[in-house]
Amino acid sequence: MVDQITVLPQENIQVNQLYRWRVVRDGTGLVIWERMFYSWFSPCYSHPDAIKVRMGELLPFLEIDEQDLYFLIYRKSLEANRHYLWWYFNPRFGGPTEGTIRALEIGQYFAVQRWVEAQVCIEVLTRQMHLTG
Repeated sequence: MVDQITVLPQENIQVNQLYRWRVVRDGTGLVIWERMFYSWFSPCYSHPDAIKVRMGELLPFLEIDEQDLYFLIYRKSLEANRHYLWWYFNPRFGGPTEGTIRALEIGQYFAVQRWVEAQVCIEVLTRQMHLTG
């Protein structure tokens, strides 16, 4: 069975990329299993468990996937980097490049973690509010 299955993609996974993994039966091309996911994120100033603790008893009533939570944390971490670069470096030449924002590691400062956690919680609650009308 091992020789009859191929796992795609067959490459080194890059940080901050969207991937689709497929398990394909060789010869027939039949897709046995498929999943889209984001690779690990850097920077990521929080963890889904911290968000779950912050949301407390509200979280069981909210419909959110763990992958979505990771993605929201990542997006809010990039926003934290944008704020940092905007206030501490001169943005008059067009602002920081996206590569600089993605590569920056501010450090695990308490205020950054709390800001990211609060913003993710707000985003999750806002999504739920729009879903329920």
